[in-house]
Parts: sequence; structure tokens; C-alpha cells
Amino acid sequence: PYAIAALRLRISDCDVRVRREIVSALEKIGGDDAVDMLVMMAEDSDKEIREAAVATFGLVASQDSVPLLIDLVKRIPSLAHRVISALGKIGGEAAENYLLALLDDSDLQSQMLGGGGSREDIRLAVVKALGQIGNPKAITRIKEFHGSFLTFLRLRFFGFFILRINDFLFLMEFGFHLRAGDQAFRADSHHD
Repeated sequence: PYAIAALRLRISDCDVRVRREIVSALEKIGGDDAVDMLVMMAEDSDKEIREAAVATFGLVASQDSVPLLIDLVKRIPSLAHRVISALGKIGGEAAENYLLALLDDSDLQSQMLGGGGSREDIRLAVVKALGQIGNPKAITRIKEFHGSFLTFLRLRFFGFFILRINDFLFLMEFGFHLRAGDQAFRADSHHD
């Protein structure tokens, strides 16, 4: 508690090196008070401090702290990749449920694009985090995602425009139709 109080006095120091050292010290101290300070530091004016605070949060926080991270990423979408990684390190049911929802919810993914990147980047970060959690439900969902994502990448690589309607994929550029089924795609032989 005394160490936390001393660090709290310097949390707004104008020297970024001091704030960086505070994050490092909070990692060593750990506990709920350190987590509370890391949440405050995740809103620092310096990007490096924000990202370090979230990464450290993932190392010292308990599963009870997951809602703090979820709230943080809603307010500061540029921290999405760091928050997703931290959730994977923390684990637990709340982190897993949020990550599973994020993997499937394109609106939620769009909200996180404030930090740059794409929905695919967000999905890949989620898959990695779910892999860190590693329970059977997470692994099953990773396997499902892996098959569909690889097919998407193969088609995207060739420069086709893909439109998905129900369970049909349409390659608009060349007029070929692809039908989806059990993650195996085939081209119909006729042209439009």
C-alpha cells in the first residue's frame, strides 16, 4: 500500500520515463491496487505507456478484473490488440465469453478498428488469445474459425470479390459461384 501511494503521486509526471518505470514497478507489486493504477495508466496521453499498462494488466490481474479491460477497450478502441492479448493471458469464463463473442460479431470488431488494422487482424488476435486460454470450448471454436478463414484467405489471395448470402459464396469478378458446405468449397461449372 505505501509503495502504491508513492507511485500514485507520480502517475502524471511529465517525464514518460518515470511513468514507464511506474508501470514496471506495478508489475512487480501486483494486487488489486496495482490493477487499479494500471487501468488509470491505460488512459495515459502516451501510447507506449497505455500499451505497457494493458500488457502489464494481463500479467498481474485476476479473472475478476476482466470487466475492467472490456470497459477499457470500449472507451479506447486503439488498445484492442493489447486488450485481447491481456484477456488471453488472464483467461477465465468472462474473458473467454467476450473473446468468443468478438470472434463472431462484426459490429463489435468494427468498434475496435479505432486502433487501425482490419477485422481479420482482430479475429486473428482473438484466435491467439483463445489459444492461450486453451480450454476445449475455445479450441473447438479455433478449429472452426481456422477452416473458414483459410478458405477466405485462399480466395482473397486470387483477387476475387466474395459475397456471402446465406450459405452461398459468389465470386463476382468472374461470375463463378461457390457453394459453402462443411468448410469445403467448390466452383460450379457454369458462368453467369
